[in-house]
Amino acid sequence: MSIVLISGCSFEPVTLTFVVTKNEVEDWKPLINQFEAKYHIKINLNPAKANVPDASDKVKTALVCAFEEKKPYDLLYLDIVWVPEFAERDWLTDLTKEFQPEELKKEGFLVNKIENGLYKCENCKDSKLYRVPFRTDIGVLYYRKDLVKQAEIPKTFDDLKKISKDLQDKLRAKTTEKDSWGYLWTMSRKVNNLRFYI
Repeated sequence: MSIVLISGCSFEPVTLTFVVTKNEVEDWKPLINQFEAKYHIKINLNPAKANVPDASDKVKTALVCAFEEKKPYDLLYLDIVWVPEFAERDWLTDLTKEFQPEELKKEGFLVNKIENGLYKCENCKDSKLYRVPFRTDIGVLYYRKDLVKQAEIPKTFDDLKKISKDLQDKLRAKTTEKDSWGYLWTMSRKVNNLRFYI
């Protein structure tokens, strides 16, 4: 991003709108403060038109409503799976000239995260970049050492399904509760100013 100043002209201050989930607001504030200080552009985080969503599906709903009402946000923090839908509806700006995918890969971005930001619209000759990665999610598989032995740790998804089914069958045979299932859920925790999703 570059800013050009022309002497003798006065400009209205630029304010950009941006929406994130409630649990991410505090994480974004330091970044926004740095950006505003450097570029003298204000970012209005979760402007009044948004009821500060508490989940990513509600962010998507807020974004879709804003576009449909012809009052879109200026900056979008998209889940990777929303890129095709938003690009197809012509709601995203082609970033290919500003961010060459091959250059991003050389700078150390994960290749699959760059490729997931590319989309080829029906009437397009080539894929275009609509999303630049900011952060990434990783899947982590936990297992109970008392149930899964070192040699049984799954190497493939098929292994995981088989081991899970075998464990469930063994556990159900020992209980009268035939419909019991184990489960995991994600949560977020902030440690040393870094947010971890576990």
